[in-house]
Amino acid sequence: MIPMLEEKFKENQKEERAVRFVVFWIALFSIVPLAVWHAFVITKLWGWLVAPVFGLPFLTKLQAYGLSLFHTYMTHKPDPFSYHSPMAPLIKIVYAIISGCVVLGIGYIVTIL
Repeated sequence: MIPMLEEKFKENQKEERAVRFVVFWIALFSIVPLAVWHAFVITKLWGWLVAPVFGLPFLTKLQAYGLSLFHTYMTHKPDPFSYHSPMAPLIKIVYAIISGCVVLGIGYIVTIL
């Protein structure tokens, strides 16, 4: 009975390693697209809300990315998805995409009101 349990345990470890490997590479290759997405969202919000109200110049995507990095550095908080799951990086990616869509949608609604 114990050798059978050990065999199942080893199989589970192999499956978990495979999942972690795939999730790692997906997370690694999503860094640049997510950075571009955040820069796009900040550029649009800046152009819709900040530039017209305060008479400031529009931002390029590179400047918006730098502003995003600065904001992240200054307002870092503990990660709400810090639990030990092999799917945690994928949840973070989906969260980043959805939060950008929500913020962009709210900003657009504010500009048309």
